[in-house]
Amino acid sequence: GYLGDLWVYSRALLPCDVAARYYTQEYALDFTQGRKHDDLLERPAHVMLPIPAGPLRFNLQMWIYPFVTEGDQIIASTDLSIQSLNVESRDLGLHFGLKDNALTFAIHKGCTCQPCPGVLSMTSWKSKIMPHQWQHVSFIYPFAEGYTDNPAVMAIHVDAILRDVREFRDVVVPDIAEPMELKLLLGQGSTQELDEYPYDGLIYDVRWTNSSYYSHLVKKTMQCPPLSRSSETYFELNEGGGNLGAAGALMGTQHMWVNASHDDMTSRASTTFYGDMIEHVSGEVGRFVITSRTACAKKRVVGGDNYEVTFTDEQGVETSLPVVDTNDGNYHVSYSNYTCMTYSTKIVLDQEVLHEFPIRIFPGKTDPTKTFVVGGVPTPHCFGVQTEFDIQAVDEFGCYKQDHLDTFVVMFDGPHRMHAVVTPKLESGGLYRVTFVPQAPGDYHMTMYMLGEGDEQLEILTGIYFCISVCPDGSLRLNGANGVVVQEDLPGVSDLDLSFPAVTMEAWIKIPSGFSSEEPAYILHKGGMDQLGQFTKTYALSVSPVAGHINASVYVGLGQLRELNASPGLTVMPQEQWLHVAVVYSGTRLELFLNGDSTAQADFDDAMSVNNNSYLHPLEMGINFPGGLLDEVKLWK
Repeated sequence: GYLGDLWVYSRALLPCDVAARYYTQEYALDFTQGRKHDDLLERPAHVMLPIPAGPLRFNLQMWIYPFVTEGDQIIASTDLSIQSLNVESRDLGLHFGLKDNALTFAIHKGCTCQPCPGVLSMTSWKSKIMPHQWQHVSFIYPFAEGYTDNPAVMAIHVDAILRDVREFRDVVVPDIAEPMELKLLLGQGSTQELDEYPYDGLIYDVRWTNSSYYSHLVKKTMQCPPLSRSSETYFELNEGGGNLGAAGALMGTQHMWVNASHDDMTSRASTTFYGDMIEHVSGEVGRFVITSRTACAKKRVVGGDNYEVTFTDEQGVETSLPVVDTNDGNYHVSYSNYTCMTYSTKIVLDQEVLHEFPIRIFPGKTDPTKTFVVGGVPTPHCFGVQTEFDIQAVDEFGCYKQDHLDTFVVMFDGPHRMHAVVTPKLESGGLYRVTFVPQAPGDYHMTMYMLGEGDEQLEILTGIYFCISVCPDGSLRLNGANGVVVQEDLPGVSDLDLSFPAVTMEAWIKIPSGFSSEEPAYILHKGGMDQLGQFTKTYALSVSPVAGHINASVYVGLGQLRELNASPGLTVMPQEQWLHVAVVYSGTRLELFLNGDSTAQADFDDAMSVNNNSYLHPLEMGINFPGGLLDEVKLWK
C-alpha cells in the first residue's frame, strides 16, 4: 500500500481541526500572525538561495496576498542589519517589497575598483498590487527578452504579464567569485527590528532559478507550477522544513501556517485512475479509484463530480457499478461476483465518455464442491471395455477454470480395485478426461477427489455404485488409429507382467468390410502406439489382413526378441467374420493357433522366460484397426 503524510499531535484535535486537515492541501505563511510571537527575531522565516559562481542571473517568483498595500513593506530581503544596500558594502544584497501598491526591486553588488552603481533598483507603479487577493509576482535579472546589447535589465511580472522593465546602460555588475548560499528573509528585512517595514499578508510557493527567464516561462510557472526544474530551487511553503542551509528547505515558520488551499475545475485530460483495472480474480472485490484533477494535474480538494461507471459483458448486457464520492477529489468504484469473462468498462463524466478499458475476470482456486462430471458418470455394462467421461474444474463462484493445474484421483473398489487414468484435455481449459477399463464383472464403488494443499483429499463425488457384468454379445469397436490403453502395472489395477517361462495371448477379432490398410493392426502391443518400432516392448501380437500375415513376439532379454512371422495360407483374411487368434510361448517355441488349429510355429534352442522390461509401457489394444472389433482379449501366465 501507500502512506502519505503522517502527523502526530501533542493534543486532542477538535472536530473542526480534523475537518480542516482533511480539506487542506496547500499552506501559506501568515506574517501578520507571525509577528504576534517573539521568535521571528531569533528564528525568522527564511530560505537559503544557492548562488553559483559567474554572472549574476536569477528569477524569484512567489504568490503574495497582502492585507494592506499602503506604505512601505518588505516582502523578502537579505538582512539589512548586516548589509544596508550602500555603495560601500561589498556584499550581495537583494530586496523585494511594496510601496503604496507598487512593487520595488533592488540588487546591491558592491564594486571593487571600476566605477559602477552599487545599487540597481526600480519602483514600478505599473506593477500595481491589490489588497485581499492572490497575485503572482516575478522578479528577473537580467531580463533577456528583447534586450540583446545590454545585459543590465530588471523586469517585473504580475500574474505572468510583463508590467515593467528598467534598463541600466553601460553598467556591468561584477561576477560572483565563488559559489555561495544567500540567506533571504521572508516578510521582514532585519533580524534586529520587526517593525521596520514588515510585510502584512501571506506568501506562498517561492521559487528561485539561477537563470534568465522569458515571459512565456513565467506564465507557464504561474499557471501550472512544476515541482522541479533544472537549475531551479523550489521552496514549497508547506508544513515541514529542513536543516539550515539545505536547498529547498524553509526555516523559522512556527505559528505562521494558514490554509491556502484552492480548488479549480476538473480537467478531463488530467483525471487519473488507479487500481484493479486490468484483471481480477472472480469472487474477490475489485476496486479502482478515479481522481479528479485540475488542468495542472493537482488533485481536487472536494468532490461533486458526476461520474458514472458501467460494465458491459460479452453478450452486450450493461450493468452500473457503484461510485462512492469521498468528497476529497477521489471516487471509489468496486465490483464483485461477476462471471468470468472480459468486460468493457466505461467511465462517463457529465454524460460524456471519459475513459474505456477492458477488465478480465478470471477464475480463482478450484472448488471441489462446484467441480462436476460433464454429463454425469456413464455406467459401463461390460468388463474389459474402456469407459470415459470428463471432469470440469470450477472455482467457488462458478467460473470454469482455464488451466490444468489440478490433480484429480478416481478410484474403484470392487472385484478389481483400480485407479482411473486422468489426463488434461489441452484443447479445453479446466477439462480433464477420465479413462478406466474394469477387468472383472461385479459390483463397483467409485470415489473421486482432488488433491489440495499438502495433498489433502478434497472429495468431489462418492457413493457412485454400478454393476458390471459379462456381456456375451458385446465387443469393443475401434473408432480410429488409436486403440484402448491399459496403463502399466498400477498396484491393484492391472497386472501386465508376463515374465514367466510359459505365456499365452489370445483374442477374438473381426475385420470390417472394406478394410484395405497394408499397415499391421496390433491386437496387443506392450508399449502403446507412441512406441511402435522401438525395441522396448515385452510382447506384441499383430495381423496384416490384406497380406494375410500374423506376427507375434516376446522380449526375452537385452537385445533379444523371439518372433514368429506366419502366413497362414489365407491370401486375404475373411472380413465380417469372427476369428480366434492365440499365440503360445513355452520357453523354446512360439506357436500360432487360428480358430483352435495350430497354424505355424517357431522353435528356439535355449529355454528363456519372457523378460519384463523395467521401464513403464502401457498395453494398447487395437492400434491401426479402425472399424475392427475385439473381444475377450486374455493374457495367461
